Amino acid sequence: MAERRKLTLPQSYRALGMIESGLRQVDVAEALGVSQSVISRLANRMRATGVANERPRSGRPKKTSPVDDRFLILQARRHPVYSTRRLAGELQDAAGVNISRYTARRRLLEVNMCSRRPLTGLVLHPLHQRQRLAWAQQHRDWQQEWRTTLFTDESRFGLMSDSRRIRIWTRRQTPRTARFIQKVAPFKGGTIMVWGGICYNGRTDLYVCRRSMNGNIYKEDIVEGVVTQFHGAIGDNFRFLDDNATAHRANVVLNRVYELGIPTLPLPPRSPDLNPIEHARDKLQRALENHSLVPQTIAELLTTLLPRLWQAIPAEDPNHLVESMPRRVEAVIEARGGWTRY
Repeated sequence: MAERRKLTLPQSYRALGMIESGLRQVDVAEALGVSQSVISRLANRMRATGVANERPRSGRPKKTSPVDDRFLILQARRHPVYSTRRLAGELQDAAGVNISRYTARRRLLEVNMCSRRPLTGLVLHPLHQRQRLAWAQQHRDWQQEWRTTLFTDESRFGLMSDSRRIRIWTRRQTPRTARFIQKVAPFKGGTIMVWGGICYNGRTDLYVCRRSMNGNIYKEDIVEGVVTQFHGAIGDNFRFLDDNATAHRANVVLNRVYELGIPTLPLPPRSPDLNPIEHARDKLQRALENHSLVPQTIAELLTTLLPRLWQAIPAEDPNHLVESMPRRVEAVIEARGGWTRY
């Protein structure tokens, strides 16, 4: 057990009594769980001053009172988007106490409150929440069923990243020269849409959308060209999950899916958190950002880099994502159809 560096006042008097009874300082320290230096200082202080408690320490007093601290904490909890500068201003307006934003930040850190980027989520109206909740409750008992589901979606990738996750290391007050600027271009310097799917122990090839996706392209290239193969390989328990994009719900697509006898599992509106391929896409985006080879053209991005990075994602990653579905469903139920951490 780690040794303590201080004694309470009752413990101090107990230690003095043990010393007066003839015990060695080292034995007293071991009995009270402190270092011998603590007992030595206590004995010396008692001989010099006649008191056991320490003298008040010097130092600049805090500019805020406990009431001021509680006000700052309460404002931060009520308004989590407020900056420390604004919180300091709120305190000055309410109590006339002038503090810096750094002092406000320290008060929040003292109660383990920290600043972080907020998660982003689609706007959910009450109808969306009811639809999400109903869908989650309907599939709450699913376990093995997720392993025979093909999760699919389209994603857009560009030659240049506009990720806000990138950080730079600099000394304070360092001028922002060109080497510290993240260069971005309109439309990421050129983008392309790809379609992909994951299932337990499997994934599709990336399909490149060289034209705007419509119902006919989705029917011929995706449903007939890819989904039917997975349907045949997985068997009767197969399910095809996609979102509610216009091309996905075109009549030509719905009719063809029905003719082919492909079981579908449509997602409720505005529910990317219920489609784990969103996280697979994020893994692919991060791999693209961290890759040493920077593609110079869309053709290079498509023919060389993206397919290789997609296939390089470890096989266990899609499996872990598929196995997260029961937790995702439960999270939606706990949120009553609202946002989840996924």
